[in-house]
Amino acid sequence: ERGKEGGFPRQEGAFKGGARCSGLAAGHKHLQPADVHTDIHIAQKKKSIRLAIKIGDQQKAERIFKELYDAGVVPEVSLCNLAMNAYARDGDIARAEKWFMTMRSMGLTPNKNSYNMIIDACVKAD
Repeated sequence: ERGKEGGFPRQEGAFKGGARCSGLAAGHKHLQPADVHTDIHIAQKKKSIRLAIKIGDQQKAERIFKELYDAGVVPEVSLCNLAMNAYARDGDIARAEKWFMTMRSMGLTPNKNSYNMIIDACVKAD
């Protein structure tokens, strides 16, 4: 169907001139039309991350995170915390810590929940 790519409606001229997409964390690069088509597309990707984590498919969640990040979208802290929590629940300190460091490398500031998840991972590992 005309005007659609990848199953998502494409808004002609969306992000023209590198305009910022609303609702994204500060510090992300400007998006171009070929990168991410709409806020709806981004929301769908974030929903897919949440669902993958909920069903225990952390690899899929990480792959989608990477797709978004490579497209210039920096997820919010709460979404990173969700991913980190999946590893903390299993007592996987290394993976939880990796997510913590990834958040910081993306320019995000971990919040108290982020620190609590690292502590939880340590408690559950013992």
